Amino acid sequence: MNWIINLLVIHSILSVFGQKYTKEHLQKVQQISQRCAQENNLSDDIRLQFIKNSPNGKIPETDPFSCFLSCYYRSMEYVFSDGQPWKENILKKWTTVYTKQSVQEILDRCGSVGGTDLCERAYNIYSCFDDIKCVLDPMEKVN
Repeated sequence: MNWIINLLVIHSILSVFGQKYTKEHLQKVQQISQRCAQENNLSDDIRLQFIKNSPNGKIPETDPFSCFLSCYYRSMEYVFSDGQPWKENILKKWTTVYTKQSVQEILDRCGSVGGTDLCERAYNIYSCFDDIKCVLDPMEKVN
């Protein structure tokens, strides 16, 4: 059963990002998301919704999801161990999907969000990123 979920995750990522990411990157996303979900008792349904960036809106804040995000962001090197956004890495990785200007706008708006702990901060970053990515002009996406 787990291999079916893994296959769905890889397919979902490819559907969202097309060929913008390498197979190795997609496998890394799968492995890290699975490990972080297990460590934080997050259901596969929520993990898949996060990876697919479901158009049904943001995933509600819960301790398992917030702590999953903290683990995922640190493991993907989107944030430092203290939860501060790793702006250089985000710029490098996200400009394969969005223009540098769009990514910089996201970082300018979301780079200083806080929280009472690493989990809450990760969720606040996720919420901010998600709000801005949803309003980006599709023409600003790299084709």
